[in-house]
Amino acid sequence: MKNIFEVICKKCKGKCCKTVTFLSQDDLQRLKKCKDLFAQEKKFIHKKHSNYFLVLSDGKCPFLDLNSGCKLNKECRPLECLLFPIVFMSENNSIKFLLNKKCPYLKEISKKWVAKTSKWAENRLKYWSREEIDSFSKIIRDHPKSHLHVL
Repeated sequence: MKNIFEVICKKCKGKCCKTVTFLSQDDLQRLKKCKDLFAQEKKFIHKKHSNYFLVLSDGKCPFLDLNSGCKLNKECRPLECLLFPIVFMSENNSIKFLLNKKCPYLKEISKKWVAKTSKWAENRLKYWSREEIDSFSKIIRDHPKSHLHVL
């Protein structure tokens, strides 16, 4: 899977990096692989109920370098970050993928990348618990409908 973050996200300089990013247990385990960065930035990880979130300070991601992009390698990045501008939600026990239209470079992202990445994400979601999928889906359902486009 070609990484659009190496091309498009360097142009964007993190405009899409949100103030709160959902973290699954799988995401937490993958973040721990980046020991130096994780140890330095784990103060940004918060738990609410049984869910974990990366909460940014001053609206800036602790893992984002404005010149070079994300400091986390692909193996460590949370799924939500790997997929953007693709998001997903569960409906009737099936996963539905959507595009977040707030990405300023959405038109530069190929349909082939979206299709391939969505398929890859289906396999990644096998590592998420049903509760995590449902929690994330609730968050996405709360997004303004004008921001999301069904694939």
